[in-house]
Amino acid sequence: MLFRLITVIRLSSPAIALQPAHRKETLKDLDIVVGNALAEIKAQELKEKKPNEEGLG
Repeated sequence: MLFRLITVIRLSSPAIALQPAHRKETLKDLDIVVGNALAEIKAQELKEKKPNEEGLG
């Protein structure tokens, strides 16, 4: 997931530089993608953590 996130950011940089007229739209889309990726990472971490906590009880 993190690799995919880094790839999206890396590929977005040239798009922002080459299309300054669409920069705001591209940054907004990038913000959404990053937010979704971070939510997925957090959900996965919680999913992995939950079985460990259940085993302790």
